[in-house]
Amino acid sequence: MTAFIDPRTGDPIITPCMKVDPETFFRTGEGDEARAKALCASCPATARRDCLSLAQKVERDHGHGYKYGVWSMMNPSERGRMSDRKAVA
Repeated sequence: MTAFIDPRTGDPIITPCMKVDPETFFRTGEGDEARAKALCASCPATARRDCLSLAQKVERDHGHGYKYGVWSMMNPSERGRMSDRKAVA
């Protein structure tokens, strides 16, 4: 995963995703998404916001078909619905 910086201190934020196998967020077995989202839930809000921004950038840069994994407590469908709502607004 990627390193995030605390905007108040400039220090790196050690996020839960940095402590596990990155594949944890891309597995498709039963219960895998819930486990990934549970890790995301324990992440600071600042890092979750940055994580979502990174996911949106990667997906935008690589095209609509490039949507995989759990990022910022959202699966690809959830991120897509959020993007669709933004486009309508």
